[in-house]
Amino acid sequence: MESAAGELRTMRSEQQLGAAPLVTTWRFTGEGVEVVDEQGGRRTARFEPTPEGDWLAPGAAARAAREQMEAGAEEISVTTLDPSQGLRAVTSTRRLRGQGPVEAMGKVVPASEWVVTIDSFPGVESVEFLDASGELVRGTTDMGGIVVEMLASDRAVATADVPAPELLASTLVTPDRPIRGARGVRTGAYVLRLRQGEMPDLPETGVQRVERLDGRSARVVVDLTSPRLAAGADADDAAYLGSSRMIDATDPKIVELAREAVKPVAGEPAHVRAERMRRFVYAYIDAKSLDVGFATASETARTRQGDCTEHGVLLAALLRAEGIPSRVVSGVLYVDEFIGREGVFGFHMWTQALLDTGDGPRWVDLDATLDDRTPTDATHIAMAVSAMAADDEFNTMASLAPLLGGLEIVVERVE
Repeated sequence: MESAAGELRTMRSEQQLGAAPLVTTWRFTGEGVEVVDEQGGRRTARFEPTPEGDWLAPGAAARAAREQMEAGAEEISVTTLDPSQGLRAVTSTRRLRGQGPVEAMGKVVPASEWVVTIDSFPGVESVEFLDASGELVRGTTDMGGIVVEMLASDRAVATADVPAPELLASTLVTPDRPIRGARGVRTGAYVLRLRQGEMPDLPETGVQRVERLDGRSARVVVDLTSPRLAAGADADDAAYLGSSRMIDATDPKIVELAREAVKPVAGEPAHVRAERMRRFVYAYIDAKSLDVGFATASETARTRQGDCTEHGVLLAALLRAEGIPSRVVSGVLYVDEFIGREGVFGFHMWTQALLDTGDGPRWVDLDATLDDRTPTDATHIAMAVSAMAADDEFNTMASLAPLLGGLEIVVERVE
């Protein structure tokens, strides 16, 4: 909701990524922003600073873009807030490519063609066909070979029950050669290459080193035998112990599960308790299902279902409830078979705990989707790390967008 002058008063987002919708409301005041998250009867509130910089409310931004279009501008940039991305101001830039008729839903209408980039999706371009009033007629977004198409339609067509496209299979990566005994691999060297676009910067972690080879490729070495110390600032970063809508370590159910998990090893060092919690989450989520989109840790604690994302955020929450800093990692993992494909890397999420093993803190990989024998292996290739702080889950997913469907992996060596 905005004032007549275009000042943002309230903003609301509803995400249905799990069994229960996650509703977030932002109320803008002179002192800052009151943020309320609601899911499954639980309500949490926090206060955040107003985003800095020159940005417009969503409605005002749309009007400004339309006015520039009507004035004949060939490049239009506006900065605004998008409820799906929280309190991060995002800048979209449209560049005019041409004019001409376009077909959509059996009709041919005159339209202008625009190439659109958004700074929160680096490396991803969209093409939009807009009518004379600036409304979208047709649009496509290419994410590394996965093409998403949008069409203007009437309500009946838009809400019709049609089979969902199978996207997961198109994101799987078949390497140049299979990896035997992947769960026992302790060191691995890989070359990652994008078929198009620029390779984003990949993170270095306790066990991962990255060497950029050129604009589209990088060499990644994962060595479990030689972990490095964490950056000094990580130990002091409150985000790794904080609570957010995805990882609420203050949720009574999360606290209860954390205590239950470590009860057999109470009083033991943090690394022992962390591994115990990893095994607990593996057993606790007893409905291993791909049907869950991206549920919060709180929802997962109650439904006991999900895939790698739910295992990752639930373990991160339990660790924080026990006072152990944690973050989640998005990347790929080699599997012998998945949804009918053999010997592939699939996009995956797991957890890291900041643990002091004697000579300083290290980020230790903990994959709660693996059984008691295997906390991790060197076929886990990290592509993004995140504390999952307020609204950060979208930014984590956005960083992977250029890699979906367009990634190639060469296995140089595994041991």
